[in-house]
Amino acid sequence: MTTSKTFGIVAAVALAALIFTAIATSPALAGKPDHAGNGKGGGKHQATLTVSPDPVVVDSDFTINGTGFNANKMVVVGVSGLLPFETLTVDDNGSFVTSFTRGLQSGTYTLMAYQEKGKSWEVKATKTLEVIP
Repeated sequence: MTTSKTFGIVAAVALAALIFTAIATSPALAGKPDHAGNGKGGGKHQATLTVSPDPVVVDSDFTINGTGFNANKMVVVGVSGLLPFETLTVDDNGSFVTSFTRGLQSGTYTLMAYQEKGKSWEVKATKTLEVIP
């Protein structure tokens, strides 16, 4: 196995471990205010997620928009319980846009976005995602 493949595998495993740790220590479990854009927390960077279209049709692509994130920093975003999450860099205005191209089945999902805080990752925003037939 080449060095670059080995590094890629190690990086993927490390990212999955970070995401798992962030989920396991999310603000809801710690009794802290959430960052879902619902008025709680009131911090400097009140991050929010939106999707388009909303609701999403089964097996359709959709767009994820994020605002209020820490500018020029990495964000990890995806559907809770489904790997891989996508890693993006937030723009100068604290925003990002990405497309989700893995079809989802009918149901309710939680879209999650994490940003680095110190030496750990924190949930910055969540969004309930409805997928309809």
